[in-house]
Formats: sequence, C-alpha cells, structure tokens
Amino acid sequence: MAGTVDILKSGYTGIVIDDMSYRLSPNIVIHGNKGRIASRKDLKEGIKVGANLSSSSGSSNKMIYEIWILPRTFDMEKFHGEDD
Repeated sequence: MAGTVDILKSGYTGIVIDDMSYRLSPNIVIHGNKGRIASRKDLKEGIKVGANLSSSSGSSNKMIYEIWILPRTFDMEKFHGEDD
C-alpha cells in the first residue's frame, strides 16, 4: 500500500496514512532515500510512503512492519492505477 502520512501518533507507535490508522511494529524497518535505512524520526506528516503490513483478525489489528519513504515527485495516482 502507499499513501500520504496524515498523523504520527505519540511515541511513533502508530500512524495514519490516507485516513487509515495503523500500528507500527516495534521492529519496523524504514527505508529512506537511496536505499539507506532510516529511523522513525525520518517519518513526517505530509510525506509519501509505501508500506508492507500484516493484519490479524479485524481491521484494527493492521500493523506496518516495513515502510519506504517515497520521493515528493512519486505519482500516487499512477501507483493506484487512476487514469485521467
């Protein structure tokens, strides 16, 4: 999945991406620019991200275990298959 970060929850325990709330895994891997490993502090409201998530039973248990910080120029519409 991919989207724009709306809200980072206190202590970086959760995140809201495109109006959907997710928990962040305690062992999350965050990929920054040029393949470097980033930290939770590199996550900011308003940035574009891609993420891998796992879910247990129920939508409230969705947990992100891997995030890619995407370039500002990343075309979300193309990623989501939305044509003009």
